Amino acid sequence: MKTTPLTHTPTRNCLRSILLLTSLSLPLHSAELQFTLSPTADNRQLGTSYASVGDIDGDEVADIAVADPSWKSGINLGSGIVYLLSGADGTMIRAYQGDSMGSQYFGLSLATFDANADGVLDLAVGSPGYTGTPGYGTGAVRVYSGADGALLFFSTGTVASQYGSAIANAGDQNGDGREDIYVGAPMANSNRGAVYVLSGFDGSILRTVNSPVTFGSFGATLAALGDVDADGLKDVAVGSPALRNGTVGNAGKVSILRSSDSTFPVEIQGTAVYNRLGQTLASAADADGDGQPDLLIGSYSGGIALLVSGANLTTIRDLTIPGHPAYQQVNVGGTVDYDEDGVADIMIGSPALNAAVSPAAGGSRIVSGADGSTLFEMLATSPDTGLGVSQSPLPGYGFAIGENGLIDAATGGSGFAYIHYIEPKVEEPQVIDTDGDGILDDVDAVTQSIMDATVSILGVNSSVENRVDSTGTTLADRFAALGTLTDYRRPSLYLAAATRLIADLYSKQLVSKKEATRLLASSAVGIVLGSCRR
Repeated sequence: MKTTPLTHTPTRNCLRSILLLTSLSLPLHSAELQFTLSPTADNRQLGTSYASVGDIDGDEVADIAVADPSWKSGINLGSGIVYLLSGADGTMIRAYQGDSMGSQYFGLSLATFDANADGVLDLAVGSPGYTGTPGYGTGAVRVYSGADGALLFFSTGTVASQYGSAIANAGDQNGDGREDIYVGAPMANSNRGAVYVLSGFDGSILRTVNSPVTFGSFGATLAALGDVDADGLKDVAVGSPALRNGTVGNAGKVSILRSSDSTFPVEIQGTAVYNRLGQTLASAADADGDGQPDLLIGSYSGGIALLVSGANLTTIRDLTIPGHPAYQQVNVGGTVDYDEDGVADIMIGSPALNAAVSPAAGGSRIVSGADGSTLFEMLATSPDTGLGVSQSPLPGYGFAIGENGLIDAATGGSGFAYIHYIEPKVEEPQVIDTDGDGILDDVDAVTQSIMDATVSILGVNSSVENRVDSTGTTLADRFAALGTLTDYRRPSLYLAAATRLIADLYSKQLVSKKEATRLLASSAVGIVLGSCRR
């Protein structure tokens, strides 16, 4: 595997691929292409799935998991591999592999959670094609320690269940202080589909939710939600993209699965054949201000993409692409604050997003969460490169875009992963004028100036207008700096100091001769009155 650190441009080989097949619109103020991961000869779908795993190598930069579920192990196509990469420069920290068997699709799904409560994110890897003792298509989930890469637990489904097709963080479901996970098995329960809640401690099944409908692919996709039913536990959105809606086949459905009673209080269905609503799902930042994470829903045909409430699935923003070619999926990736305006932006893509060429080619897009405008777009000009199949936010880092069907002429392998870093926005400290003298505090010699209208000396009003100089020092500040009579052994010493100050002000033309006389007289009167009080 070749990893290449980048600043603003890819290496020569990668640059050639991008120039020939894509156009990139990327304002430099918000994000930059940090590095491009290009394939080896054994890679077949590099860049299919991603996860941000936190800072594993201790360099204060979040690290990244990148999967190739079709990776070829020897003669076994589809064995799968997951690379754990430094977010700083793309160097490999470690790699995970499943069984050296064909069609395992290890890495098709990824999720992070703290399984062992050590404060370091652990990585769950699904391989829905795993063939174990039960038989073909059993599926499996492996969980690896983020700290040292050790296998924490290994869990399998039932025969032909495709267990591990989807994984999502479930939070702590059983109160043991460890985070748990949701696992989807779309062909379990006699092809009805099921969702399992696994213990983060040992992978044991805490709860099983079966679908009553055959061939709906319930659990094919999952997305973590907030605590919708207010029971203190994280709930989940479940996609059933193959579900029939009346006489409409493969219309698809998305359901909210409640942790409190395993029911589906709210559901949304596709309305046309092969809509396959819920073909992709992604958690989204709170867009409607109800304090709950929201949800992105993708489709297989019809160009449908929706941002919906994570509480009740009502539409917040319709991202459907008008005139999108039939049977060309629209994939949702999640949300990232690309332009750092405080509003989460939306990642979507499609293998047919670029309809300006024929046949349509793929592309990925980031849409403003504030006004729906396109902030970022990467378009292929040739079909079947896989651009638009996978795009994902990398929390604490930036975002990733995959082009998993693009062939590297140098190696013959397939798949490129483009990792973009978003430089955290540094807010300039607000400089204020504390005393209102017209001089900002960062250059004001006296930030708490005496701003009386006239200058008073030892309590005597001189009637001389108080004013500020270019340093932010007022006339009153200068006399206050002389102190009081008690600071001097004799009153005459104070008068001498005041006389020198007045002479200096006059010589610098800061006061007129008449004003200097008033100031001197006020000083003398102040001394007399002060001496009497003493």
